[in-house]
Amino acid sequence: MLPPEIELPEQAQAATLVASARSRVWKVRLSDGRHWAVKYATGPDRHLPTREAGVLARVGHPGYLCAHGSTEHGAWIALDWLDAPTLHRRWQGVRGTDGPAERRTAAVATWSAAVALADLHDLGWRHAGLRPEHLLVPARGTARLLDYAHAQHPDPAGHPSLAPATPWRGGLPQLTAPETARELLDTDPDQHVALTAPAEVYAFGALLYAAWTGRWAHPCATNGRADDPRDAWASIATGTAHRAVPDTWPAMSTLVTAALAPDPAHRPTFRQLAASLTAPTPA
Repeated sequence: MLPPEIELPEQAQAATLVASARSRVWKVRLSDGRHWAVKYATGPDRHLPTREAGVLARVGHPGYLCAHGSTEHGAWIALDWLDAPTLHRRWQGVRGTDGPAERRTAAVATWSAAVALADLHDLGWRHAGLRPEHLLVPARGTARLLDYAHAQHPDPAGHPSLAPATPWRGGLPQLTAPETARELLDTDPDQHVALTAPAEVYAFGALLYAAWTGRWAHPCATNGRADDPRDAWASIATGTAHRAVPDTWPAMSTLVTAALAPDPAHRPTFRQLAASLTAPTPA
């Protein structure tokens, strides 16, 4: 069950621990049959649920943020539970049989994820926490982004409450854009780095590459847990470090290659990516 200090506004019938890393996450069944995801953080990360709740309140996802609160030991947030595959899982067929049906599934899922990110960017926000498990794609409707704790707004000075709770020093190293890698290498470990829109497009391109091929575009960090991210940043900063994009699906190859362009000025926006996939045809 949930720790007794978490007082939900609705009665919980059962709770199953589904994740335990920086924050513990439970799948909670309520008395009316609905399910919530309850995330609880203590210690150095105790501020993250509160920050995520603040971002979600401003982004305005209806029905997603259910409740949040604090305890003597930390903070918690309750979100509407969504049973849906990740974007990476939606690409599984392409990594296997790679037929027209499998490509259409992957293309529609990619479009849905691009729309979700385009909507977020249109509001002036950057997610700043993209990784395979943070993009869920239901059978119907737009994809959902998970974990907004590190989301960035381009004008934190004008809106102090929007400022990140801790300096952002990159997400997964192998999803880092070359220009961001250079800035991370050139700044002190406690200096905040702003994530630009093109840099997040690059991260999405790297996620698509992994979903397509089953491996990371950058060979410098193969397991997602590089001991020293600076090694990965140094390799990526050259702008030429990623593996070649497959050419077996020309339309998708063009899209992924554009997202991974070394020059940020040459990358499309998420809205442009979505537009190129509005009527996906597995050519």
